[in-house]
Amino acid sequence: MLHALFPRRIHAVTQEGFVIKVLSFILAHNLNLLAQQMLG
Repeated sequence: MLHALFPRRIHAVTQEGFVIKVLSFILAHNLNLLAQQMLG
């Protein structure tokens, strides 16, 4: 389910930038799931 939402490419100049983008995507996904649970 999570991999279906990932973009086909993640543009990052550095390895740290790549890690930040992936972690922020996972955090946003988890917050979305939490909000869905709380609302219904």
